[in-house]
Amino acid sequence: MGRTSKLSWFILLLAPLTLCWKLLPNGPSAYELTNEMVGFLSQHGYSVTQRTIIAGMPVIHAESDSCKIVMVEISPEGWSRDIFAETVKSMDRKFVVFDGRVYPDQPTWLTVTSDRWSAYLRRLGIPKASPPVIGVAETSGCDAERLPWNEFLRPQNEGGDTRAEGIRD
Repeated sequence: MGRTSKLSWFILLLAPLTLCWKLLPNGPSAYELTNEMVGFLSQHGYSVTQRTIIAGMPVIHAESDSCKIVMVEISPEGWSRDIFAETVKSMDRKFVVFDGRVYPDQPTWLTVTSDRWSAYLRRLGIPKASPPVIGVAETSGCDAERLPWNEFLRPQNEGGDTRAEGIRD
């Protein structure tokens, strides 16, 4: 068997493996956090006034007294930063929450790296969800940066379910 023949057999055997790798699920689809965002805001005294979709991104509007908040799940890759900025241009302040921490702007290097690493681990069969990237805008006097963002999407019960109870679409 010649060298070319061995290479042909190797490629023939490798091709189905690469196709199977690409067919593995990538984990949860994007923008699945609407109920969790609503639950988090409700838990902290905000009432949700509107739910919309802008450019494929779920947008949650909430208020408490004179404070108004807009909360958006944005892309880890950063492509939706400008859309988010345009959507919330009437608000006084904006910030990004990633992995329980507040940032003045999206830490794209962290969000992309985390998203890619999580996708790689999922393809290896290791269940790993990438932390969502949440854009938050607020009116003056809200101080939403002080909300316990480190509790967002943490297990709420013994079963580890992160879904907010009693929240429905």
